[in-house]
Amino acid sequence: MQISLQTGLLNIDSPQPERLLELSGFGSRANKKRGFVFVSKVLGKHYPARPQAMQHAQRQLAEQLMRALSDAPTLVIGFAETATGIGFGVFEQLQMQGLNTGFYLHTTRYRLNQPLWLDFQEEHSHATEHLLYKPLDPHLQAQLQQVENLVLVDDEFSTGNTLRNLLQVLQPQLPALKNVYGVALLSWMQQAPADLQCVSLHQGRFQFTPKAGDWADETQGAVASHPPVLDTIIPYNFGRFGVQHFAPDYASWVAGIPLQHERVLVLGTGEFMHPAFGLGRFLENQGVDVHVQSTTRSPLNVDADIQNRLCSVDNYHENINNYVYNLKTYERILLCVETTQLPHHFDFLTSLKAYAEHVQVIYARC
Repeated sequence: MQISLQTGLLNIDSPQPERLLELSGFGSRANKKRGFVFVSKVLGKHYPARPQAMQHAQRQLAEQLMRALSDAPTLVIGFAETATGIGFGVFEQLQMQGLNTGFYLHTTRYRLNQPLWLDFQEEHSHATEHLLYKPLDPHLQAQLQQVENLVLVDDEFSTGNTLRNLLQVLQPQLPALKNVYGVALLSWMQQAPADLQCVSLHQGRFQFTPKAGDWADETQGAVASHPPVLDTIIPYNFGRFGVQHFAPDYASWVAGIPLQHERVLVLGTGEFMHPAFGLGRFLENQGVDVHVQSTTRSPLNVDADIQNRLCSVDNYHENINNYVYNLKTYERILLCVETTQLPHHFDFLTSLKAYAEHVQVIYARC
């Protein structure tokens, strides 16, 4: 399989090409370090997805993992920003399938006045630094000393370098660790980190040949030059400080909003993906015609399966560019935010009105 992109040529060797195309499309990044992107159709990030399809993928990954996973203290970590949602979803599916002792934690790019557990790098990324905060609950802090199973979740594994970077700093912090699992929708790793068992919905190989010449790089706008401390802006724990049980009152989030006969998009923001998926799943169960996706700080080109792009300042008060891709038309867009307030120059709501008659902000609370 060969895909011609603005930035180069992507050659894919897939044992299941039909399966790959069910899971993913393709696009290019405005990023000199990595000029291609796999555009997941079941992640709810760069492409609108049905909650049912997202949950089905999460369940399939959890089912594979449960065949190997012992019911021992388990830590599930999702990688920011793209895998914060699928990481949480896989964790919930593991609980539904019998995992009784475990909790979920995701990395973040945001600075907070909380004890930092560790940090590591994702060299190829538009935002290289990952931060991992200590759990706030003393019970979860104590459980770290008993963790036997470590589950690392990302949307895809390419070289495995991000996994290696995290494991190098994380393994010494988990004295009882016995088993390490990598979980992703797509795995392209030719050599996984030592002692890591990989679970994915598709495995294959790819080679990317960049085009000669000068093409756009927009990664400098993906990180704040002077990142603010955001405790008052994002005060709630949706996964950054460890979560065992998550059951928000979604009905109260949309109380009084007429949704039954409308085509609805639930749009998450940045790392705030899983609650948007949860709201979408709740609405879908109520019979609403709903899709889910999220904004991102990742700069992509309008190319191949990236059909359009909308850019706005972020809602986290860092004054960086955030994007939403492949927007379609809806009767209503529900913009889900974890921030307690929006920046005064936040013009995203006005831009979204080109795609929906009604645009509303859902200020999520735990």
